[in-house]
Amino acid sequence: MNVNDQKKYNECIDFPVEIVGKDGVVRHYSFEESISLYQRRIRLARLRFETAEQREREITHCSNRIAQLRRSFFARYGWESFELVNRIPSQFPIELSGELSAYLRRQFGCGTEHSAAHLDCLNEENDFWMFSIVIEGWQGMLYCSTNNEVLDAFASNCSTVPSENLEVIVDRVSDTDVSFLLTSISGQINLVEPDVVQHVPSINVAYQAITDGNLIEALAHLIHLVEYEPYNKQAYWAGMILAEQLRVHEQGLLLTNLALSYFPDEQLFMTRKISLSIRLGQWSEASELYTQIAQQIPYPDNRLLKCLFSIQNGEFTKAFRFVKELSSQKKSIQITQRWLMSQIRLTMLMKRLSWISIVLWGCLGFWVHLSFMGLILLSGFVLLGIQSECRRRLHRALLGKGYIQLSIVSNNDVYALGRNLSDSH
Repeated sequence: MNVNDQKKYNECIDFPVEIVGKDGVVRHYSFEESISLYQRRIRLARLRFETAEQREREITHCSNRIAQLRRSFFARYGWESFELVNRIPSQFPIELSGELSAYLRRQFGCGTEHSAAHLDCLNEENDFWMFSIVIEGWQGMLYCSTNNEVLDAFASNCSTVPSENLEVIVDRVSDTDVSFLLTSISGQINLVEPDVVQHVPSINVAYQAITDGNLIEALAHLIHLVEYEPYNKQAYWAGMILAEQLRVHEQGLLLTNLALSYFPDEQLFMTRKISLSIRLGQWSEASELYTQIAQQIPYPDNRLLKCLFSIQNGEFTKAFRFVKELSSQKKSIQITQRWLMSQIRLTMLMKRLSWISIVLWGCLGFWVHLSFMGLILLSGFVLLGIQSECRRRLHRALLGKGYIQLSIVSNNDVYALGRNLSDSH
């Protein structure tokens, strides 16, 4: 990390946070929304980037941004949210202080509706801190940890209903790297009214399902979402990517046709329809649409589509030339290229051997015995069978029915049409 990058992360940020989206529009995010945005980018790094170096760079950048946001929030609002009295922890990170400030403001109105909370550190061990907390006369215990498992074990010894002998859990918040547990024996504390909680856009539910590995649930939500938000490009696009990953290409084509009814000139959607039509064996429809937008399709998608059309037409030499000229850093495209080259080579070899056998049977029939002429017909059937078998294997690989599913379109980033995500912030 160079000096300029370090300086960028050390700057103090104002709230709400201004983030420029990929569409160039400036949007404002609360502290919680901006933290959630960068955490989501970290979780989806493995889906959005193919190389380990790209993923590591994205994760490092987002982690530095999250730390910067937490430091900035503490600098702006920490003094309003809580005050350390008596025993002060010696190893309490300033980033955790920022998260604690936001938690107390959001859940209990400390610094907004109520006065600052008073915290007295009773115990400090590595990644665990125990405080006594007082909020306008209400007393309780606050446990903080950067390890969720620590608080999970501690919470198992607490009660969820009022009890004379056990601490009662008043509130529990667990994030990816920060957890808070609030307990009491004196009774509940009133939380902030629900109407002040920030509304989360519905598409974020689908993103969360993706990060949790529930791809089918995410796709179902996206299909449902476009019924209510028919002009939401990102919902269509994310649904198309998920449909391909889940190998339910009929659903993908349904979403694509619906998207094109609202965005008939969107090149990415048209290219996606071509690829889905090819996967489903609708070659004539795919060829017709390809002819209309061939000049707009970027490299390497254009070369790959030409290769597939050539195979379908039986032009294997031309297909091999197209696939050999492919050059892409995308791992999925490289795998597709290697598979196609091996299949085309094998098919061309078998075709040559079939033609050689036809010539051989003809010569033997002419010079030795006419009965050899009958084998020419057999070699002809073999030749047709070789081409048919190549198309069959291609169709299975396109549908993903075997061990591999070929990539036709290189852009498989669920945020490619994102309206609320930027790679520069």
